[in-house]
Amino acid sequence: MVARRALLVVAAVALFAGCSRTDEPLQGAAAPAEPLAVSVKTIARRPVPRILESMGTVRARRQSVLSSKIVAAVVAVHVVEGQRVRAGDIIATLDDRGVSTQLRRARAAREEAGQALEEVELALRASDRAQEAARAQQELARATLARYKVLLDRELVAAQDYDELAAKARVATADAARLVETHASLAARRRQMVARIEQADAEVANVTVVTGYTKVLAPFDGVVIAKSAEVGERAAQVVEIVPASDPASRTFVVRIDLPTEAALRSGLYGRARFVVGERSSLAVPKTALIERGQLQSVVVVDESQRARLRLVKTGKTAGDSVEILSGLADGERVVVDGAAGLADGRLVEPRE
Repeated sequence: MVARRALLVVAAVALFAGCSRTDEPLQGAAAPAEPLAVSVKTIARRPVPRILESMGTVRARRQSVLSSKIVAAVVAVHVVEGQRVRAGDIIATLDDRGVSTQLRRARAAREEAGQALEEVELALRASDRAQEAARAQQELARATLARYKVLLDRELVAAQDYDELAAKARVATADAARLVETHASLAARRRQMVARIEQADAEVANVTVVTGYTKVLAPFDGVVIAKSAEVGERAAQVVEIVPASDPASRTFVVRIDLPTEAALRSGLYGRARFVVGERSSLAVPKTALIERGQLQSVVVVDESQRARLRLVKTGKTAGDSVEILSGLADGERVVVDGAAGLADGRLVEPRE
C-alpha cells in the first residue's frame, strides 16, 4: 500500500510538471537510430479577427397569423404543419351557408328594386302622355270659352251655354294641374327606386366580398409552422399584438439574412459571430492536437531533431486551426501528422 501511494505521488508530480513549458518524454520505447520523416509546421503569430459571439433564434423574414374575418365553422383544413404553400393556396374553408343566404337576399332586393323602377318608368311615360292630352284639352276649352265670350257680348248665345263652357274650362285646368302633381310624385318615386338600387348593388358587392372570406388563403410563399383550428371549430378575428422593447435590458436586435435552406425552420437556436477587431494569436492545425481525456498536447521538434511532447492550453477553433493560448512559443516547429504515434525522444526528419 505504501509503494502504491508513492507511485501515485510521483505520477501526479510528473503530470503537474508537464503543464509547464518543459518538454516531457513521450510514452514508448527508445528512439531508433534512423530518423523518421514527419510533417511539421513552424508556427508564427499572426493577426486574427476578434470575434463577438451572440445567441439568437431563427425567424422567418415574413410571418403571418392567418385568421378568418368572419365567425363561421371550419369545414375543411387543407394543410398540415411543415407543409410548404404558395401565395393564393387555400389554407382552410369555412361554412358559407350564412353568407350565401345573405347574398341571395341582397340579389333578390336588387331585382325587386329594379322591377319597381321599371314600373315607375312606365308610369312616368304614361303621365307625360296624359299631361300632353290635358294641356291640349285645356287650350281648346280656353279658346272655345273666348269665342263664346264674344258671342255672349253680342247676345248671340245664351248665358247658360257660356257658363257650361266656362265650367268645362275650369275642369280642364284642374285636370292639367292634377296630372302635374302626379308626374312630380312619380319623379320622386323614381329617385327613391334609383337610391334603393344603388343600396342593393352596394349590399350585393359587400356580401360578395364577405363570401370570399370563407376561404383562408396563403398571403405569400412559405411554410405552415402551426395549425390552431380543426374541422368543426369556429373561426373568429385575431388581434395582432405588437411587442414593445424593454429599456431595462440595454440590448438591441440585429437581424441577419440566412441562405434559403430546407433544413432551416423558424424557432431553431443559433449563434452569430461578429468581427469587432483584430488581435495577435498562435494557432496549430487540428491534426497536430493530441487529446487524452481533458489534457491537450502537441509534439514539437527540438534543436536536436527529436520529438517532444508539449502540454498546451487551447482557445477558439477557426476552420481547420486551433488557437494556442499557452504552451508554445513563436517560431517552434509542430508535428502536424501522426504526432500521437511518436515515441519519446524519437529522432525525426522534419519536412515542411
